[in-house]
Amino acid sequence: IGLEKHIKRKFWDQVDELIQQIFVEERIIIGGDFNGPVRKYKQVHERIHGGYGLGDRNEGGENILDFAVAFYHVVTDNYFKKEG
Repeated sequence: IGLEKHIKRKFWDQVDELIQQIFVEERIIIGGDFNGPVRKYKQVHERIHGGYGLGDRNEGGENILDFAVAFYHVVTDNYFKKEG
């Protein structure tokens, strides 16, 4: 939040490059607060999203979903119902 779009884009480009260097056989876990709510989602990203979430999706949330789709990752936080 608060960073210019080109800085955010550079971050995601660097993460993409790093992930592409990891062998397919390897398993990785990426954790952190990316300031990107992905919110409740219906079926479109069923493979990567558990269907739960809070808040409005923003550009950061879209970037997280796009990243997860591109690299066959999942957003595990959204597999659990939240109170809020």
